[in-house]
Amino acid sequence: MEFVISERITNVDIIEGKKEVYKIIKNLASGIKVKLNEVDISYDGWVLVKFSGEDSEVLMELIKRKFGIAPVKYDQIKIGEVYKSFISEINEKFLNLDIGILSPDHCNGVCSLYTLQAQLTDGFKISMKNIVSKFTLCLDLPLEARVIKVEGKDNISLEISDYQVNYLKDLIKNPLERIIIIGALSKEIKKAIDKVNAYRDIVGIETLCITSHILTCKLGTNARGIIKKLAPNLERAIFYSTALS
Repeated sequence: MEFVISERITNVDIIEGKKEVYKIIKNLASGIKVKLNEVDISYDGWVLVKFSGEDSEVLMELIKRKFGIAPVKYDQIKIGEVYKSFISEINEKFLNLDIGILSPDHCNGVCSLYTLQAQLTDGFKISMKNIVSKFTLCLDLPLEARVIKVEGKDNISLEISDYQVNYLKDLIKNPLERIIIIGALSKEIKKAIDKVNAYRDIVGIETLCITSHILTCKLGTNARGIIKKLAPNLERAIFYSTALS
């Protein structure tokens, strides 16, 4: 069995990224009769998994729940279906979202400014720049996206899912400052936190995908100060701090 999971490995060592995926899937496969044959990463970061055995269908379902499955082919996408996407471009009129359509050509979907206004700002005409700033949207951030219209491979319209809308709105209600880290593995982040003795300043670490994470700072802790400590130890990573709501 072979398919592409809804994960992209970006800004990290490819070998280490493969090891991380392999470890997670091996843990999922514990106790069932499957052989994990291959984990590979495409040039743009999408993760291919191959395995075999009598419990392959079971493992596929476990992986689907954990990561999601990328549609891969344009003719496989369905209106109303929800996929994990990754922000690949931000401009004043739309977000370009990569949901894993790789064949016959790699193509992305679009979530328009109008759609984001309807979902996140109660229809108020707020600019993309302000929406991006308010909700800390950034390149390679994973977002759940629903397909709402398909009019050719270059015209795929998306909206963010109900779960994602609620998640983003809840984040900005939280008075604690947060740090979004793109392009690091969780073990690398934990090592960096330990090295600079920052655990006392951090409430928790949430993993959004294998290479994207959110650190929640303790009340009164300045996120930018923590970034200054961590950044030298996570040289490939990109950091964003949330504004207080």
